[in-house]
Amino acid sequence: MCVLCAYTGSQNAADELWRMGTVIEGLWSGFYTGIATVDRHGIHDAKCCGYSKFWLDKFKLADFPGNTGLFHSRTNSGGDDKWGHPFTGCNKKVSLVSQGNDGVFSDMSVWADAGNRAALKGKFFPAHSYNIPLKRYPVLSDGAKVHVSEIMAQTAEMLYEENSDPMKTVREIASTLREEGITLLVFHDLPDKVFFINMNQRGAVYFTDNGAYCASSLLAFGMPFPKYTELPMNSIGYFTANELFCEKMPAPDFAIIDRIPNGVLQAAVDFLKKNPGSTMAEITDGGFGVLFPASGIRLRSMTAHHIIERLLAENLIYFKNVEVDGPCGSKGLRSLFYLR
Repeated sequence: MCVLCAYTGSQNAADELWRMGTVIEGLWSGFYTGIATVDRHGIHDAKCCGYSKFWLDKFKLADFPGNTGLFHSRTNSGGDDKWGHPFTGCNKKVSLVSQGNDGVFSDMSVWADAGNRAALKGKFFPAHSYNIPLKRYPVLSDGAKVHVSEIMAQTAEMLYEENSDPMKTVREIASTLREEGITLLVFHDLPDKVFFINMNQRGAVYFTDNGAYCASSLLAFGMPFPKYTELPMNSIGYFTANELFCEKMPAPDFAIIDRIPNGVLQAAVDFLKKNPGSTMAEITDGGFGVLFPASGIRLRSMTAHHIIERLLAENLIYFKNVEVDGPCGSKGLRSLFYLR
């Protein structure tokens, strides 16, 4: 799972995104870093292999103007700089970040068909490769593998160029390119809105006098945690500096399990007792994850965030970040958790 942040309001977005994103980048991610901001001149974006330190070696926050934007930190799932998020349409009209997985929507032919359609419309895919061994990705008609979020970005831009309606674009994406994930999008001519698609994943919004802050983890907002609003599960919509609009996502053909099983918190604590210095992924897979049903669209990753946040708020655990080897000669950042 990756982590992501968004901001829209009265402040410089790049600074606010950086403050949030660098707090949570080691959670389940920490191997690629990217930012996209939008102002009246359009979208400004940059990404690279490695955690935030490597991004700052190549780019400057001052070069990313605007009061709305996105931040992303990605898992070590293969590829060079182009395989990080954000993914931006080739005409720079849409940019997006996403976290999650294909889950029950494992049929990659749906994504390949969408990618081939976009290519026929003149879209191209910088994040393509003929040798990405770490993860299964859709294969286009030319034999290249392409990141699913790249396909989504190019498809969203194609649709937006056709209909000029952001919500219509989001609805169509949500009903065709399905994944167990959350996606945040910005459009080049809407510099005061962040759009979202959320299927059983974590997204929290924190409204302040300075605008709306959104993240996949409450840790991005600082402790003690402020009053926040969960982006509703299985919904689409947008938020501005002071407003949240959402509507129900078109129902998928799979069972959506919207319940957290009993005993997940204790299972996570018991796992950490035996396995100090574990990552969120290890706590999930080896600890409480087995309590979830084996099939269906589940709340495993959302549960992981809730567990970690509660244990941190009650001062029962702590974590430290360590550098580990990353892609393309870079370093990643990994958060390791311990019981107090």
